[in-house]
Amino acid sequence: MFSKKMVVLLACAIVAVGVFTLTEYSSNSGNAQTQYADNEELKKNTAGLAQTSDVPFSTLKDMLQRTASTPSASSTLNRPFTKEQVFMALQAVKVDANGDVVLDHATLIALDEALERIHAKLSPSDLQALKHLIMDALPGKVGEQVALLVENYTEFLGAKEIFSSTQEALVEPSLETQENIDDNEQLYNELKTLRELHLGENTANSLFSVTDASAAYMFDAMKLSLDTTLSEQEIAAAQQELQDKQIRDALSIDDWDARYDRFLDEWSTVKRSSLSEAAQQQEFKALLAAHFTALEREKMAYFGLTTAS
Repeated sequence: MFSKKMVVLLACAIVAVGVFTLTEYSSNSGNAQTQYADNEELKKNTAGLAQTSDVPFSTLKDMLQRTASTPSASSTLNRPFTKEQVFMALQAVKVDANGDVVLDHATLIALDEALERIHAKLSPSDLQALKHLIMDALPGKVGEQVALLVENYTEFLGAKEIFSSTQEALVEPSLETQENIDDNEQLYNELKTLRELHLGENTANSLFSVTDASAAYMFDAMKLSLDTTLSEQEIAAAQQELQDKQIRDALSIDDWDARYDRFLDEWSTVKRSSLSEAAQQQEFKALLAAHFTALEREKMAYFGLTTAS
């Protein structure tokens, strides 16, 4: 049962700790385990993807490591953060081929790692020092983009904390009803509006695509559980549709259904061939690279879709 208070706490915690709903995703190629991962799981699932020849992105890791040991004009003395802590948290943030910061789930995790524990301690002076530290380490538009993102996300975390505290007085309903689910969903939508207010609509939608897909799946699944008019077969079919939608919304990949179906068709042909298992694995990687960009493949890795089955 999810009360209004519980939905707010879930929405606030789902990103902060990086733990998400586990669902089973079925496709023509079989079942793939859907796991919304924390930062360590993210690193494990996407290891090696950035080694392909068509990589259109890099991470901030190398840039930050080059400046980690050099003196900075921005001192962190008596600040609630250190240079090392900030750099460690932000190193997984990606930069695309145009030199722009990639706004995705990994960036959201990085922002939370950098700011969740310290945002309430940051004075205006601290926040300015943090921005200058980032821009010193990352000159040019990348530094400006990351600094602005950090500033806006800090403001959002403060607003989210206030939003959450206002729900503490709500009485938890004793029954899970359609009305309660609708109220909880409305509450989550209010939180989404708060994100858009502080981060901008496009930025918020990009950062929270995985989170929002998980929340939508949760609400739809709760509604489905209350429907007593459906047969077991109809419930199973509806659950599959919800899972497919969750994957599609979380990935946010252009023309996903058609492109993934074409990939599966070609992979099915390879699996029926007389190629050795090792050769088939190589073909699988080649097909992935042919049908999806490196950034798209990294998104797919969240859901186990870059592993041959």
